[in-house]
Amino acid sequence: MSAYEELFVEVHGVKTCVRRAGSGPPLVYWHGAGGSGQWYPHHDLLAQHFTVYASDHPGWGASDTAEWMDTMQDYVLHYDSLFRTLGIERPTLVGHSLGGWMAAAFATTYPTQLARLVLINAAGFPSISETAPDFFAAAMRGGPQFAKLIFHKMEVAAAYFPPDPSPEVRLRRYREMTSTARLAWHCWFDEKLPLRLSRLTAPTLVLWGAHDGLFPEELGHKYAEAIPNARLLILPDCGHMVPYEDPQAMVQAILELPEAQTP
Repeated sequence: MSAYEELFVEVHGVKTCVRRAGSGPPLVYWHGAGGSGQWYPHHDLLAQHFTVYASDHPGWGASDTAEWMDTMQDYVLHYDSLFRTLGIERPTLVGHSLGGWMAAAFATTYPTQLARLVLINAAGFPSISETAPDFFAAAMRGGPQFAKLIFHKMEVAAAYFPPDPSPEVRLRRYREMTSTARLAWHCWFDEKLPLRLSRLTAPTLVLWGAHDGLFPEELGHKYAEAIPNARLLILPDCGHMVPYEDPQAMVQAILELPEAQTP
């Protein structure tokens, strides 16, 4: 795995950890409810083509917790300031799960600031079934049932969920869940998001694993229908955790997405 540098960027008193590697045009990767605090193989693959900025959201990983940050808009404004501080201009923005909702919210607020937008099994769309599983209850129970909820490939799940996690890993995951609850305890969507998605101008890829037990494939179709000229790609052998289950397909799909024309 290639070397990366770890930056700690303070924005309005909130320190954010950003891992950076690679060369080429900028790509910002936002993790979901889990997946903070590490440089993963999918980051490494992306860094072969882009300068990758993989941040820990405030409240996750090595970033500060700011309890007042309890809405998506708080994170959107935080990241706009962070981009300005780091000099990141017109990046490709990739968001997975909770990070996908965050990316969609950012893109609707700043539609001309992105070269591309990639939403991977994104939360945020308000048509989740009444019978959808309780994420927080399932995550706290853990075990094979939770793994099957989010992974299709159990061998990949086994690597993601080691059988005897260290105290540090347990603490990181507890913090991830409490920060996720601050944003999504009551619901995993924004009723106004579908109307706002019509503001998007950057080329957009909606990438979905067909076996997602949290956010079913129909939500990928709804996202794609709401975004002008979006491309929808369903991966038949993945669940919710596409970046971990098929990182090569993810990277290839991103590379095939054209960049927005410079305004």
